[in-house]
Amino acid sequence: IMNTTHSSALRSGKGFILGSILAAASLEAGLVQNPSFELNYNETWPHYGAIDGWTGGSGVNDATGPFHNNGTAITDRSRAAFIQGPDKVMSQDVSGLVPGKTYWVQFFYDARSCCGGTINLATRLNATELDNIVNVKPAASPAVYQFRNVAFKADAETATLGLATTGS
Repeated sequence: IMNTTHSSALRSGKGFILGSILAAASLEAGLVQNPSFELNYNETWPHYGAIDGWTGGSGVNDATGPFHNNGTAITDRSRAAFIQGPDKVMSQDVSGLVPGKTYWVQFFYDARSCCGGTINLATRLNATELDNIVNVKPAASPAVYQFRNVAFKADAETATLGLATTGS
């Protein structure tokens, strides 16, 4: 949740990538910490590790992967976070919200092009599902991340933003 155009990618099991984590209501400071997943990159291949500011992600890749689809341009800066596997949640506590104000969570996403199975991606706020993308597919030609915009109205000054995978 933020008001800039920093974007990134998250991935999941079968493979999936999210792009920008943005939410904006005005031109105030960004609300999401590390929205482009640029902090604390693990140089050791395949780049598993904690993601600063987030709970639950599997790691961060750059354009060389292996969980980022080679040939698909990363939407902002040079990193893509990934969630490996179904039934996982990557989340962050967000503060500074104004109750009653509308915000948008905006992101780019992609599915990993390997391994079979299906993967779904839900956007959650305080564990309540706001949106669900069913059967996320890898980017086709041209290989670009897909975009999603999910609106919500804040009911408190703080909330937990979550991106959750389901599938097989």
